[in-house]
Amino acid sequence: MDPAQKTALRKSRVHLVNHLEMRHLYDYILKDELLTPIMVETIQAKECRPDQVRAFLDILPRRGPTAYNIFLKILTESGQNALANHIKQEYDRETGNASGLSELSLTPESSSDNEDMEVEGVEVFKGTSLITAVQETGSPVANLPDPQSIVSLTSQGSSASLGPGYTGNYEEEYRMESSPRGFLLIINNRTFRGDLEERVGTDVDCANLKCLFLSLGFGVELRTNLTAEEIIANLEVLSRHEQLPSVDCLVVAILTHGSDDYLYGVDEMFVDVNHLYEKLSATQCPALIHKPKFFIVNACRGDAEDKGILATPSIGRCSVGVDVNKIPDTAQAVRRIANMQDFLIAYSTIPRHVSWRHKTEGSFFVQGFVKVFKEWASTMDVVSMLVKVNHHVSRIDEYAGIQIPSPQVMLTKKWYLNPPNAAYSS
Repeated sequence: MDPAQKTALRKSRVHLVNHLEMRHLYDYILKDELLTPIMVETIQAKECRPDQVRAFLDILPRRGPTAYNIFLKILTESGQNALANHIKQEYDRETGNASGLSELSLTPESSSDNEDMEVEGVEVFKGTSLITAVQETGSPVANLPDPQSIVSLTSQGSSASLGPGYTGNYEEEYRMESSPRGFLLIINNRTFRGDLEERVGTDVDCANLKCLFLSLGFGVELRTNLTAEEIIANLEVLSRHEQLPSVDCLVVAILTHGSDDYLYGVDEMFVDVNHLYEKLSATQCPALIHKPKFFIVNACRGDAEDKGILATPSIGRCSVGVDVNKIPDTAQAVRRIANMQDFLIAYSTIPRHVSWRHKTEGSFFVQGFVKVFKEWASTMDVVSMLVKVNHHVSRIDEYAGIQIPSPQVMLTKKWYLNPPNAAYSS
């Protein structure tokens, strides 16, 4: 779907939410293969008509170059011509093109066109040591020290490693003395199979996060270009990994396209983020009970922008053309997940908003995250550092793409990372 078509749909969103009757579309959608049966079932599961429309409009821009044309045809065939004309008028305003519906190509995009494409990163852990299985990205890491010059992951953590902030008072602070301190799994999706554009710049984020957490005394493992199913499978295997009982925390960083409560695999199928969190909950991952579990989610959560449209070509959204979907408030999202004690989730942006990424310097969020944690990790607790990240990212406005991250805190104690090298931030 081209940018003008996506813009026309976005500008028509309120009108469609108010007037579109989804129940008249489903048979046509399946006949023309605009969506898969699973996608239709997901939309139909929404409780009310407006929510069904929002869910549909969120998926539609990702259904290939012919999706817009097929949608307009379906509107006409289902007797909702006025809505088709409304969208077409928005498109004409955007492009100045007065062509009519009769000129549209109506060939559906097959959902199986890309089944034979190879995908990197399909291997799951299979008992591999999380400490040593670190894959290099080859991307430069600016302004970060060599991790091996800072800390050896085989060094023993002990009370002698106490940093200026960490006191070892387990009643008020999470224990952070294991060696390694914890594990970091990075899922880095860059190249997608269909309509989603390549996430240029994400390898910089991946390399910077890897170097940062190695410097903090973590074991790090990378997974690249995972499908939705592979993302879930890696979390399931991780939740049962034999080394989890020996570490004091777990961090999962997911760098991909997203919208609403969904993250996208490279196959453009989506995963509900709450489903991923459940994989590390107390019931499904008892090895992490009473230990901090930290998700770093660098993805869009909608299509709204805080200030204008970026004109600088080196800046891009972390997702492309995603329409705003109804976002449950934070409390509602948490109530759907059982046993979420000791979780910390750092979203790169607030609900309904885009997340900005520089194509050579990486995303605004990861830039701020690495800068703050590099400077303050040995003296400040994690939640306080995330507040500093908010401040730093909110001030990156030189490209007119203002952004504010959104931490979600379910910790029950102070969490200091207590890096083995107390001089890390000096």
